[in-house]
Amino acid sequence: WVFSSALKLLHPFMPFITEEIWQSLPHEGESIMVSEWPKFDEAFDMPAEKQAFDHVIETIKGIRARRAEMNVPVSKKTHVIILTPDKSDYEAAEAIFTRLAGASSLSFPADHDPDGCSVIATEHAIVHIPVAELIDVEKELARLNEELVKTQNEIDRVKAKLSNEQFVQRAPEKVVNAERAKLDGFEHTLVNIRATIEKLK
Repeated sequence: WVFSSALKLLHPFMPFITEEIWQSLPHEGESIMVSEWPKFDEAFDMPAEKQAFDHVIETIKGIRARRAEMNVPVSKKTHVIILTPDKSDYEAAEAIFTRLAGASSLSFPADHDPDGCSVIATEHAIVHIPVAELIDVEKELARLNEELVKTQNEIDRVKAKLSNEQFVQRAPEKVVNAERAKLDGFEHTLVNIRATIEKLK
């Protein structure tokens, strides 16, 4: 029923493909085009399950964002520790965490020392990921400190240009605004680099 309804809903957008699939399945009538439109069935309205899955998605997004901040390769797997009162919701989604959040395994202790872990907090869970399993901390700190120096140099360069009255007065407004936008971007990057360094420390 669900698959048949999905085909009917897709039919206006993919008429030839949905018709071909529908014809290969057990059905009533000559064509999906003249079949009865799907009707709402309360049995398939599962608000509690949807809410639980939303919590899982939120947590996975947080893990993926943190891995991106730390430049962790997609192929790198790590143990994920989840502190949550809704343990069963996350246990049921372990395969999704493995595929989408780079988890090698999940555990759900009642408590866990965050020392040596990157901590991700969502509305319904606190996640601890052992940093040593993700990256070489010393190498990453060295790389980040290099980026910090480069970004600060760019900030100083753009600030010097913008503090030059002749440049501001003579350059086209578009050019001046572009330099100001660069400065905002570099300053935002600097804040993020410093925050990441603090997390690693």
